[in-house]
Amino acid sequence: MDRWIEGYVNGFFMDGTEVTNAQCRAFVDATGYMTTAEKPVDWDELKKQLPPNTPKPPAEQLVPGSLILTFLATAVPLPDMLRWWA
Repeated sequence: MDRWIEGYVNGFFMDGTEVTNAQCRAFVDATGYMTTAEKPVDWDELKKQLPPNTPKPPAEQLVPGSLILTFLATAVPLPDMLRWWA
């Protein structure tokens, strides 16, 4: 699994103050904000990020929070996404 955490982090922004859970909840309630994991999966958008000819997964795998990257002991062909996403 070490191969997944090797490397470095590019620069990033950090706010000058902490955000409490209550402040975050107020923001979500006020704006209706949803994380990527909470949004419905748009296959047409998702497939733009995948190798050409990647097969469309079953409908039950295209719902919010349904796709989880799995860590494999060996390499698998990239188009075979059902082996590296669960």
